[in-house]
Amino acid sequence: MMAIHDITESEDSTPRSVSRAVVWIVIMNLVFLMGAMAFLQATLTLPGVAGIILTVGMAVDANILIFERIREEALRGRKAREAAKNGFDRAFITIVDANLTTLITAFILFKVGTGPVRGFATTLSVGILSSMFAALVLTRVLVHFQLERGLQEFKMMRLVHDTKIAFMSKAKVALASSAVLIGCGIYLFASLPEQKKLSIDFLGGFSITARTAAPQSTET
Repeated sequence: MMAIHDITESEDSTPRSVSRAVVWIVIMNLVFLMGAMAFLQATLTLPGVAGIILTVGMAVDANILIFERIREEALRGRKAREAAKNGFDRAFITIVDANLTTLITAFILFKVGTGPVRGFATTLSVGILSSMFAALVLTRVLVHFQLERGLQEFKMMRLVHDTKIAFMSKAKVALASSAVLIGCGIYLFASLPEQKKLSIDFLGGFSITARTAAPQSTET
């Protein structure tokens, strides 16, 4: 509630207030994530920290996507309330799709991995759920409060102006290149010996390094 009051205490939406809103959303996302990890009594490991960092990146990306869609709607002449509604509606599918595919990947890692891999997958899964809630619910609440306090226009800093790059004209080339690379990767993986396909992180067990005072023979 302190975050909401801090963002909504001003009746205008300057670039600074928009960026401050994103910062608060990311902080609240981290609070939710750490609270969930504590509730699950999960041990925070180095792979878990990597999952948290990835979660922060995804949370920032989701908020950027939302405000970018809102800005596009505002540039089309929509009023603030309509621009916000259309912006959230347009960003919703993209955010859910991106996070859902990552969540499926995390589930697969948890099922096939051990120890560190499972720790990363657990942190990532919880982080995805918390970042989706923060982006789709908390961000909407903050924008709603601004609109209720009389916001008439979204003002955002714009470093890159209108561009006319025909990305979709290269779609066939991109799809063909991706298919070739994926096929090559599957072939190379399948051609590896069984003992080299999966590391100890997926197979389990221990890796021991021993040092001796003098060189030792490896012959038995």
